[in-house]
Amino acid sequence: LGFQYEYWNRDIDNGGKYGYDEVYDILFLDFGTSIIYQFSRSSKIFFSVMGEFPLLITESVDLASRGQGGPSDINLEPEPNIGLNMELGATTYGVFLSFYLDYLLFSKSAFDQGFHQPESDRTVISMKLGYTFSIN
Repeated sequence: LGFQYEYWNRDIDNGGKYGYDEVYDILFLDFGTSIIYQFSRSSKIFFSVMGEFPLLITESVDLASRGQGGPSDINLEPEPNIGLNMELGATTYGVFLSFYLDYLLFSKSAFDQGFHQPESDRTVISMKLGYTFSIN
């Protein structure tokens, strides 16, 4: 059980004249479990699954900064849904490898100044590779 905060600022259209800037703030309540199987002192595999419930989701959109003619202060709050986060990995002799999935569905927001966030999702798929060590 824990808390997680995410912030991201994304540029729709990569600075193009038809794009806009969007800023998200999300505060999550996280809950889940992990299973670890230790083969030997130096090797283990693990699987983690976690639910993420957004306590707060805010989205700010600025349509005026690129000459769109729209407002600069659109504030949206997509409806929260429980997200899913899973990771499967292994460690042996300090080498760490895992595969990671993070999924969250954003439900449609209410309208603000004639604009809304339609239903959308965020999906992150990644691989982590590293080396762990200790200093005695």
